[in-house]
Amino acid sequence: MKLRAQRLDWGRFGRHVREHPEDVDESATSVDLSDLGEGQRFRGARFVLGLCVPDCAHVLNAGEHGESTLWFFDMTEGSRSWASVLFRQGKDKATVYQSGPRRLWEEVARALKWWQEQGAPRLDSFGLTLTRDGTSRPWLGDPTRPLPTFGTGVRD
Repeated sequence: MKLRAQRLDWGRFGRHVREHPEDVDESATSVDLSDLGEGQRFRGARFVLGLCVPDCAHVLNAGEHGESTLWFFDMTEGSRSWASVLFRQGKDKATVYQSGPRRLWEEVARALKWWQEQGAPRLDSFGLTLTRDGTSRPWLGDPTRPLPTFGTGVRD
């Protein structure tokens, strides 16, 4: 169970979506909800997204009639970037909506692709190096293979 200070402040997300309806970009993806590790607690995809897409929270809203929406929010102070992916049961493609300067869905998709290209390694394949100054650096396999960060998806 998370401490109260570790829980997401749901009130913070309201400003993300309401203030940007005019600049929403729409696209499609063939990524499946299961590819993102949803419903698979303590599995690699969710873990890697947490490490490789910094300052990003995600929330799954399972809807009725076989529809689910996975939301991504930039948690950087003052940011209003967000993305949502609408999954419909029986459909090959999901609909992606995103808004704000940070292209969160592109970051997530690149991190997921990187993880899959590495052979979808299990959690016990990752490690963490802590330096004397308090900096932490996650790695895959050994400390000479630091994880990439995909947090640079800012739209021009």
